[in-house]
Amino acid sequence: MSEKSGELLGVVAPDPGTAVTVASLEPARQAVQEAVEAIVGERPRLWALEAGAGRRIRLALPEDAYVVGVDRDPAALARNGRLDERIVADLAEFNPRATGFDVITSWYGLELLPDPATVLERMAAWAATDGVVVIAVPNVRSPRALLAKLTPPRTAMRWAISPAALRRRFAAHGFRPTFEVFFEDPRQAATRRRLGLVRNRWQLAQAAVRLLSFGVLDAARTEYAVVFRRL
Repeated sequence: MSEKSGELLGVVAPDPGTAVTVASLEPARQAVQEAVEAIVGERPRLWALEAGAGRRIRLALPEDAYVVGVDRDPAALARNGRLDERIVADLAEFNPRATGFDVITSWYGLELLPDPATVLERMAAWAATDGVVVIAVPNVRSPRALLAKLTPPRTAMRWAISPAALRRRFAAHGFRPTFEVFFEDPRQAATRRRLGLVRNRWQLAQAAVRLLSFGVLDAARTEYAVVFRRL
């Protein structure tokens, strides 16, 4: 898969086989938003599932969309004013009353599960024909993800949520990625700036990580988001 770097805002990658890299969360989120709108923007009365809804949803949905939110934190669900239906449950144990969601969003949370593969299989089954699944996760091929996996409180960070594994799994269910983006975690960016890792120093640090990991790890691309569409 080829890659395209740059500061993306309001521009969707022209080639579905191309992943873009942006500097931070907000341009990545906006680009994902536009990719989703390009697919479902004209559909009336969307039925959407927020898997791990928390206190707010990441993507803006039409006012007439019916949004089901699932989270194990009842207080967070209660504060999420965009939800039409609130379900207190672990994502691994959730069973929707019906399938056929137009949009399913999991914006972080899968990295916490000991068995995200099972949940991913179920999410694929919950989507409608021509449905969209949006996933944002830490990029397991980054030093930040490796640190989270090895230091307390340890995060599961299974390889099932790697970009390649996600593509393979959803392809087996008739999905293809229509948009993919890598970006840097805002907390890491803030920390390295405090430490003076900017400009040339940051470029050298990235090169050192690539060299020492034999090209496996990428220090800048700590996060990954993808929009899958069932065809």
